[in-house]
Amino acid sequence: MIALVQVTFPDRETAERIGRAAVEARLAACCNLLGQCRSIYRWRNEVETADEVVAQFKTSSIRARRLVEHLTALHPYELPAIETWEAAAAPAVEEWVALETS
Repeated sequence: MIALVQVTFPDRETAERIGRAAVEARLAACCNLLGQCRSIYRWRNEVETADEVVAQFKTSSIRARRLVEHLTALHPYELPAIETWEAAAAPAVEEWVALETS
């Protein structure tokens, strides 16, 4: 099993900068920038809309919490939406993620 961590960023530059920092720190084996999305959400009792960039990180299950802490510390939002879940992957992918996050 590996862990997938998904987070939205305000723009591609921010997503790439923080994604690169996570990979360089070995907190994630990779960061996929999935592209722009339109988010509709309730914030402080108002319905808001924003264009954001979705990023998905592949990491080991034991590194996931540390990655979330890292993303939270670097993220420009007051409350970044960070979701984490475990996922099955091909054995070779699991080995690669374990190697690159150790």
